Amino acid sequence: MFPAGYFAGMTLDDGRSWFGGAMLVKDGPRPGTVLVDGGLGELPRVGLNLLYHAGRRLPANAQVADLGCGAGVSSIVLANALLSRRNLSGRIFCVESWDAAGQASLAAFWGHTRGAGVDFLLHPLAMPAGEAAGRFRAASLDLVHVNRGCGPAALAPWWDKLRPGAMALLLEPSCAAGDGWDAFTEAHGACLERGGGFVRLRRPAGETLTAACA
Repeated sequence: MFPAGYFAGMTLDDGRSWFGGAMLVKDGPRPGTVLVDGGLGELPRVGLNLLYHAGRRLPANAQVADLGCGAGVSSIVLANALLSRRNLSGRIFCVESWDAAGQASLAAFWGHTRGAGVDFLLHPLAMPAGEAAGRFRAASLDLVHVNRGCGPAALAPWWDKLRPGAMALLLEPSCAAGDGWDAFTEAHGACLERGGGFVRLRRPAGETLTAACA
């Protein structure tokens, strides 16, 4: 049961978002940043588009881990992608330490996501990503998005949490040039795509690499 008011002003006719006005996206004050519903995110426009379209392809009841979500910009993008597909049964686990070391506070996260009208889809986990990985069963997630941290080390604790055929997405520009991806791909039979500031990997849907890339 959703609280009264969540569905006020929603539209169902454009296929992009249920909310009147959808996401408000503007260029941020620095290159590689965007303002989404007034919140600043370290996310280039191409990354925002990749993340949104990845979210739109998720199945019903999708389970998503958004690692290093900070003030919630990437979580808002993913939530709007779910809403655009009427996927109200999806769940986004927003992982962030929210410590005193300069990260966005949990209160700021809730203020931002409630203002965007998507908080009912979000489930924050206030802990480091490596610790949070232990909270999930193997093969329980449909998408893992890594906001910060590059290379296979950032993804390794989460790889077995992906369902067969599910995807991991890393959007930092330096990730695509990082070392170790070829070895990671060979070891796990993953389908790898990288370039333009992103790394995208898919867990094998079957026993072979060909099945993963289909």
